[in-house]
Amino acid sequence: MGRRLKATTASAAIALALAICAANILLGPLNQDEGWYLLAARNFARGLHPYRDFFFTQTPLRPAFYGLLEPLWGHAGLLGGRVLTAA
Repeated sequence: MGRRLKATTASAAIALALAICAANILLGPLNQDEGWYLLAARNFARGLHPYRDFFFTQTPLRPAFYGLLEPLWGHAGLLGGRVLTAA
């Protein structure tokens, strides 16, 4: 397989993956859990702790991770959370 064919195939695969990600971000159906995860992350970013200060049924890693990055996605709400997840 030639270098040009490999590069073309890789470029096409990357473009397709980005198109699928964009379609999911913009057109994906609302998953009811998304809002709860982002609310938990926002609470964590404001200094609250899961299980002690607010109810959360999952492990605390996701709210901790998203909470630390809340300044990046928080202004965009659900759309920002979806973009962060895709990234």
